[in-house]
Amino acid sequence: MNHAVEHFLHVLQEQDADAAALAAFEAAHGITLPPALRELYQVMNGQESEVLNAVPYRLLPLAEIPQVQARLLAHIEQAFGADWAAFRLPDFEDGEAVREVLFDAARLPVFQNTNNDFYCLDFIPAPDGVQGQIIAVMGEPTPADMAQ
Repeated sequence: MNHAVEHFLHVLQEQDADAAALAAFEAAHGITLPPALRELYQVMNGQESEVLNAVPYRLLPLAEIPQVQARLLAHIEQAFGADWAAFRLPDFEDGEAVREVLFDAARLPVFQNTNNDFYCLDFIPAPDGVQGQIIAVMGEPTPADMAQ
């Protein structure tokens, strides 16, 4: 039993992100992380994906965020085709706060759930939105998902 507890704690405690790593991440993305999230990354720079076997959400390590973005964009390009940027949801209800786009690099996935969906910091909000608001993004959307 001790091995299981030690392994679980190891999975939860990735190495922290130092000030230089956080500054480099913010500069690369042209953003400033919210203070509470910045502090969380200073204590724990994300969690391994296997943590999803034990808890329903995980904090993505800073280094994994661009990889997740690339994977999301590649999936959207494959599923929606060359005109993916023109795709509009039939019943989009958050238009005043959230821009209706399938992907934008200014949406940074920071949390992942067991359904492979992501919670993103939205740095491109609609006019009534808030810079850095948290929005949910489907991990692997398809046109059929969007029609429902």
